[in-house]
Amino acid sequence: QQFALATMSDLTSSFQFHHVQVFVNDVKPLDDYKKLEERLNALAHKGQFDPFSGRMRYLEPNAHESRVQEGKMAWQEVCKDSTIATTAFTSSGQDLVEQLIVGLGWRVTADYNGLGTRSVLV
Repeated sequence: QQFALATMSDLTSSFQFHHVQVFVNDVKPLDDYKKLEERLNALAHKGQFDPFSGRMRYLEPNAHESRVQEGKMAWQEVCKDSTIATTAFTSSGQDLVEQLIVGLGWRVTADYNGLGTRSVLV
């Protein structure tokens, strides 16, 4: 038999996935993620629609430091009843579900509480 060698471009142009399954040690209660989603939605309403990019814009390119501080204050106002706004960032030990919600804008659409396991669908 003869085998044809595939190039990297052949592989990447046909690569698709249906879902990714990740296992973590701890998943927060669904209400925690939904509260975070609500706060992010409230913050999104404070932005301005940019017709050129089709996205929301919060700061102009090369924005002055005072504008960055205004954005920080807006986030703190949205989170005033929570410790989220005052929590210092650390690069390790982050909640994977929170990172998908905040970083990619994904949302939790389902959850399951089993006898020995808990799952969320993001």
